[in-house]
Amino acid sequence: MAEQLTVVFICMGNICRSPLAHAVFSQLVQQQGLQERITVDSAGTHANHTGKKPDIRAIKVARVNGYEVNKLRSKKITQKLMRQADYVLAMDQQNISDLQLAFGEPETNKIDLLLNYHSLLSGENVPDPYYRDYAAFENVLAMVENAALGLLQHIRHSHQV
Repeated sequence: MAEQLTVVFICMGNICRSPLAHAVFSQLVQQQGLQERITVDSAGTHANHTGKKPDIRAIKVARVNGYEVNKLRSKKITQKLMRQADYVLAMDQQNISDLQLAFGEPETNKIDLLLNYHSLLSGENVPDPYYRDYAAFENVLAMVENAALGLLQHIRHSHQV
């Protein structure tokens, strides 16, 4: 039986960055016909927006660029989801610190920065666009698209998917 992998994208509130990453990566997985092998999810380190749709600007930038985030709902990361995940991709160093504090080892050894898979921005944070304008969401989407391609390439190579 083929290995099933779970990829989870994490930001603070799960209404801006991680839903965009979720949508972009899900579409890539679908386009490659890998939906039976790779499960995609997203969550936040905080529960401030639990049950809410993504930010209206995230919905708009996704729709304009051919992605769907409108059906996603914010949720807080759980111990169960951390255990199920093979890859936990944080948007920034603060998310990593929050996850390490909440879950400790061994779950946190699978956490990485999403932009470590970006062709040019390895080690950088995906900036939180929440208090910024629509252009900030466009910038986040461009970063996420590049990193998602690198992540999928890494997974395909590492797991012969």
